[in-house]
Amino acid sequence: VSRQGVRNAETVMIPAPGEVAVATQPTSYPFRTCVVRVGPSEPEAGEPADPACVAGGLAQSASERLTYIHVHTLDDTRAPVWRDYAVERATGKRVELRDLDELKRFTPDDRHVIGLAKERQRPQGPLGIWSTSTGALVRKFDDTNFSTKVAVSPDSTVIALVHERRGSVRTIVDGRELFSFKIDDEASAVAFLDDNHSLAIGTIGGAFSVHKKGKLSAAGSSSGGEIKTFVVDSTSGTVATLSRDGAIRIWNAANGTVRATLVDFHDGESIAFTPAGAYVGTANVSDRVAWAYDAPTELFSFEQFDQSYRNPSLVAARLAGKRLSLIHISEPTRPY
Repeated sequence: VSRQGVRNAETVMIPAPGEVAVATQPTSYPFRTCVVRVGPSEPEAGEPADPACVAGGLAQSASERLTYIHVHTLDDTRAPVWRDYAVERATGKRVELRDLDELKRFTPDDRHVIGLAKERQRPQGPLGIWSTSTGALVRKFDDTNFSTKVAVSPDSTVIALVHERRGSVRTIVDGRELFSFKIDDEASAVAFLDDNHSLAIGTIGGAFSVHKKGKLSAAGSSSGGEIKTFVVDSTSGTVATLSRDGAIRIWNAANGTVRATLVDFHDGESIAFTPAGAYVGTANVSDRVAWAYDAPTELFSFEQFDQSYRNPSLVAARLAGKRLSLIHISEPTRPY
């Protein structure tokens, strides 16, 4: 597939017709990626050949208008260098993102990228903002590093930067701080809700919170460990999180409660259950879960509770955000 050939092809990515990228796994570390071409399938006359092998990654903007590539190529003296590009998929136009070390994300409007800046004194930071039209570094945030969590508002005007237990929200145009806040545990994920001043934050301990203009407005907890990522649905006021235990939890952003937990097993069985135990799942999923009791610790097969707790309509209603104050499911008594 490549002008110079590709061996041990592991993954082929075709972002659009005429665009091909091949991830390869060589016999020794590090893994490498070979980009054959990003852009129109036929090069224009006189256009130089693309570099054959790159190490790093590929990413697409939310609109899929832009593709990011991290390229290991040669400079004019034939010395190896790293280069980063934002590529317009419709035309193949490339803009080099100068002094970018690692991409974090595109802004929703595709006008900027957020990433780590190249600095000899600080090989793992700080974070910066680059223009995708000029490739220039617009601004650096010197009080950040590689572990800082980043989120961009839906209208692409403000950025949230959360490092360990402290966070701030700043404007993208001039870097001015709008407000700051503190949290009780180290942040592991952050996302804006439906405006520029409401943030959902997850922690390494599994806590979930919502902050509005720096003030805590909702908080909850989970037993799944570190919250790794968020997906926000602003229309329904829900947030989906993926935790270290592999479960997806659907949260009510208004009060910080879990509406339901979704689990997918390796054998194809799956289950959705509410905090009180109502559940719906595939035919044999009751074989995969159990009720646990303390003092003494005992596990009991979930099958024996199936008739009382399999309740698809209740799970669906809770996921839809309906008020269920009149419906109560009590914890089953310990079998003897």
